Amino acid sequence: MGKHEMMQTKALLKVFVVGAFMEENGVRLWTVKF
Repeated sequence: MGKHEMMQTKALLKVFVVGAFMEENGVRLWTVKF
């Protein structure tokens, strides 16, 4: 697994975690964060 692939995987994981966070805490926090 190359460095680029690793970064891509981490980015996808981050998006997934943030998405799950949004689901739990509502869209307002999502809007504030970004």
